Amino acid sequence: MNFIDDECLYTTGVITIDGKNGFKYADIIIGRGDDYYHAIFYKLQNFYTIMMDDYQTLPTMEIATKVLEMLFEADITGPANEKIDKNKIKGLLCGLMAGQKYCKAGNYIVRTKDVPVPCKKARFLLNSTIPIDSIDACITNMDTMLQVSISNENKRKIDKYDKIFFI
Repeated sequence: MNFIDDECLYTTGVITIDGKNGFKYADIIIGRGDDYYHAIFYKLQNFYTIMMDDYQTLPTMEIATKVLEMLFEADITGPANEKIDKNKIKGLLCGLMAGQKYCKAGNYIVRTKDVPVPCKKARFLLNSTIPIDSIDACITNMDTMLQVSISNENKRKIDKYDKIFFI
């Protein structure tokens, strides 16, 4: 599974940025066709934020909104004294939906920019033959949440031959 290895989706959560230790709470994958984006939600010093997986690139408004929606629905835990505040995530989400490029709720901060984020390439398959049209995944240390879309043609193939999946 090169995709899992390349994207470091099984980390312990501890990250180091510019010599400072932080904690990664979630990896979020947003895939459309063969293109995908990898964002992270993490805490560095006293601030919680979203960045792309290089810890430097700011997400677009669309990516940040999708990430916050998924974080709001996800089961997330971290160090006992640093539990995620879902109300602050909801506040960020409402601020971004209002069109803000910078949004703050306490020590939760999201900044976005208009410059498109370079996408990565991967082929996502439901099984060895059925391509996925879109995939949204939120991977935390508590659970993995997936939202997957496939074409109607491929849905008929699954309904006919494969009774493992419920769609």
